[in-house]
Amino acid sequence: MLVEFRVKNFKSIRDEQVLSMIASTDKSLEDTHVLKSDGSSPRLLKSAAIYGPNAGGKSNLLQAFFFMKWNIISRKTPDTFFQGEDYKKHPFFKLDMTSRNNPSEFEVTYIDEGIRYQYGFSLLRGRVVEEWLLVYKSDKPQKWFHRTVDEKSGDDDYKFSSYFKGQKLTWQKSTRKDALFLAVAVDLNSEQLEPVYRWLRELEILDNYFLSQRIFDPYFFEYERDHKKLLNFLIAADIGITDIRVKTETRKVRRRPDDNERATPELVEREFKRPVFIHQHDGISEQFEFEEESVGTQRMFLLAFYIFEVLKRGKILLVDELENSLHPKLVHFIIRLFNSADNKKGAQLIFSTHNTSLLDIKETFRRDQIWFVEKDKSQATVLYSLADFNARKDTAVESGYLTGRYGAIPFVSEFILNGNEDDDGA
Repeated sequence: MLVEFRVKNFKSIRDEQVLSMIASTDKSLEDTHVLKSDGSSPRLLKSAAIYGPNAGGKSNLLQAFFFMKWNIISRKTPDTFFQGEDYKKHPFFKLDMTSRNNPSEFEVTYIDEGIRYQYGFSLLRGRVVEEWLLVYKSDKPQKWFHRTVDEKSGDDDYKFSSYFKGQKLTWQKSTRKDALFLAVAVDLNSEQLEPVYRWLRELEILDNYFLSQRIFDPYFFEYERDHKKLLNFLIAADIGITDIRVKTETRKVRRRPDDNERATPELVEREFKRPVFIHQHDGISEQFEFEEESVGTQRMFLLAFYIFEVLKRGKILLVDELENSLHPKLVHFIIRLFNSADNKKGAQLIFSTHNTSLLDIKETFRRDQIWFVEKDKSQATVLYSLADFNARKDTAVESGYLTGRYGAIPFVSEFILNGNEDDDGA
């Protein structure tokens, strides 16, 4: 369960921004929208919606999650954004001179199996400048490791806790300056760090491009045991599908022999599983390929796969523009699956959206589940919650948002299509 995510100096985000899933003291919708505390952890929200204008930073916030995850699970050097001295490839905040000389920072705090973890790192032009992990098995944290850079020698300086076991010196020596200690230690069989790596790996972060590619993933349809549940989901969404079948096809793909990164890729045949949708009408039953379905049906099908996995395992799903190609009622249907008393394993949904109609639908959100982003005068993204505003619970949030009461809306100026400012009348 995610407690909070912190990011600093990443793309349009200059100053540290914090997305917190900690519930406020408000008791509204307590039984459905809040994960109950066991006494050792805070009350956490099951979902969060992020609103804001185009180019306000919504996608950058979710990309920061992905950037953090990718640098961990790749188990290689940090992403090419940080390679070399090319400032144009370094995703710092570009609109001031100070930020390009400061590291980009990422930190996630979460609870897994009743234990709270706080892991983070900072990167600057091709090297890790700090990395840390705190583990809360009680109120007092155990700092399992803290990695910094010695200012004089430029070498990495590690401090380890006695609570952290294993071949620490070997893992330290095996970690390059441009690699994360967590990833290297897990690769070299650290049993203590493997659950941390696994939790971060299982974050599902979806954007439109990623969803469009997943249909070709050979492992996408390995979960045939959930066929009935997936079918019932699509039937409930009222998109005309009466059955789903899976067909296997063979395609040639490029692969490096023995997964050797330096080897020349070769064409190999690989089996892919693809869905076939059944529609029935007036006694006629017909098969439709995935590409023959509407864009909305395709997206709903792909989202359903991740929704079931996350709900079943109590994980986290982050989606950029959840409403894309979906009717507002379908979006509300998805949100309700998370904001439900049946969501007992603690699955969480975090998404960006422009769908303002959700703001005033009864029992969709608590005030602390609604977030806004906007850019300040320096063009830096600022993130804040509706709970920061002192307003009555019966306030019409949608109309207040659209009229600018909470900020985070575009200010559209007049544009004259046929005007010509340079026309002197000649």
